[in-house]
Amino acid sequence: MTRNNNIPYVLLNIVIFISIIITPFFRVDGGVSDDTYNYVKIAYYLPDLISSVFPLGYPLFIKLTNIFSNDYYISTRIIACLSYLFIVLFSYAKKFYFKETSLLMGMKIFTVFMFSYSETLFLPFFYVLIYLLYQFFRSDYKKKSLIFTISSLLIILCIIRYSSIFIIGGFIFMLGFELIKKQKDFRLIKSLTTIILLTGIGISLFLFFNYYFTGGFMGENNRNSSNFSKTGIGGFILKNIFFSFLNAMNPILNVIRINFLTFIISVLISLTSFIAVTFFIFKLILKKQLEPFRIILIYISFSIFLGLVYSSFSTGIDGLHIRLALPVYFCSYFVLLISYSGKRFLFPIVLLSLMVNFSVTYFESFDYLEKRENVKKYVMKSKKRTYYFNDIGRIPTESGGANTSNFFTLFSLNPEVKVLTKDQYMSMEFDSILLESELVNIKPINRTEMINNKTFTK
Repeated sequence: MTRNNNIPYVLLNIVIFISIIITPFFRVDGGVSDDTYNYVKIAYYLPDLISSVFPLGYPLFIKLTNIFSNDYYISTRIIACLSYLFIVLFSYAKKFYFKETSLLMGMKIFTVFMFSYSETLFLPFFYVLIYLLYQFFRSDYKKKSLIFTISSLLIILCIIRYSSIFIIGGFIFMLGFELIKKQKDFRLIKSLTTIILLTGIGISLFLFFNYYFTGGFMGENNRNSSNFSKTGIGGFILKNIFFSFLNAMNPILNVIRINFLTFIISVLISLTSFIAVTFFIFKLILKKQLEPFRIILIYISFSIFLGLVYSSFSTGIDGLHIRLALPVYFCSYFVLLISYSGKRFLFPIVLLSLMVNFSVTYFESFDYLEKRENVKKYVMKSKKRTYYFNDIGRIPTESGGANTSNFFTLFSLNPEVKVLTKDQYMSMEFDSILLESELVNIKPINRTEMINNKTFTK
C-alpha cells in the first residue's frame, strides 16, 4: 500500500472527521434524543447505579470525559469524534484494510457519529474485535493471549450495548458447523469453546451485577413491552423489521419524506442496496472459498440480525434502523469490500452519501449552540430549575421522542432537574415546574417542511 494510493482516502477521512465535529451544531436536535438523556442521567448518578435500562459502559465514559469538559453534551461529542478518529488511525497504523475501512466509514455509517449515542463508543471496540479475529484465524488457534483478549472484548461490548450479546451467536454458529464437519479442526473447536465459555461467564457476572443493584438484568423492569400487538403482526414486521432494515442497509441516506417522490426514490435505493448485498454475500458463500475470518463475520452478522428480530417482538425497542443494525451493516459491507475489487466505483457512492447527508442537515440552517444559550438564559430567568414536566406529549419538530432537545439542554446544564410523572405534576405547585410548552417555544427552532413531514410513513 503506497503513500500516494492512500492520499484520497486520507483526505476523505479528514473531510468526514471535520464534518462530524461541526454538523451536530447545525441539526435541529443537536444530535440528541431521549436515549441521550437516559445515558447522561445514568452518568450523572454514577457511581450509584440507578437504572440498567441501558448498560453502564457509555455513561461511564461520559462521566469520565465530563471531568475535563464539565459539560455532558460536549462530553458526548468528544467521545463520538475520538471514536471515529481511533478507527481510521487504528486501521492505518495496523495496515488493516485502510482503504476498505475508509470507504465503509464514508457510507451512511458516519452519520452515527453525529449523534450522542452509545453506538459511537461501541464501534471502535467492535472494529478492534474484527481485527483480533483476523489475527486469530491467521495465527495459532491455541494462542491464549488472543483467546483471552477476544473474550474480554466481547464482555466490554456487552457492557456498552446489550445487543452485543448476540455476537456470541456467531461463534456458536461456527462451533456448530465445525462439530458436524467430517474433517474437524479440534484446535479451533477448543478455542471457540473457550471463548464462548469465558464470555458467557463474564457477561453473566455483569448481568447479575445489574440485577443486584437495579432489580433488572437488562433494565427489563423499566423497559416498555413490544407494541406489535397494537399494529398487528403484519404491520409490525413491515414497519419495524422489513422497512427499517431496508433503510439501515442503504449506504447513502435515510428515507427522505419531503414528498412522495423523494420517499419512493429513497425506498427504491434501500431495496436495491439490500438485494445487492444479499446477492453478493450469497455468491461468496456458494463459492465455498471463504476463509474462516470472513465466515465468522457473516455468522456474526446473521446472528445479530436474528437477535434483533427477536428483541423487536419481545421488548419495546425501536425498529431495525441504522443504530440497532449497525453491526449487521458493518460486517456485511466490510466482507463485501474486502472480497470484491472495483473500489474506485464505490468512491462516488461514498461522496454522494457525504453530500446528501450533509445537505439534509445544512438545509435546516440551524444553530444548536445558540439555542443552548437561549435555554440557559430562560432557565436562569425563570428560576424553575428543580422540576420538569412534559405537558404536550411528543414533539414533531424535534427528534420525535417524548422530550425535546431543549429539555436535554436543560438537563445537561442542570443535571439535578427531576422529571415528574403526571401524578406528581398534578400534586405539586405549578409555579415551581418548568413545562415543555415553555421550552419548546424557545427560539431558534427551524420548523422546516422536512421535519414536519416525519409522520409520512406512520
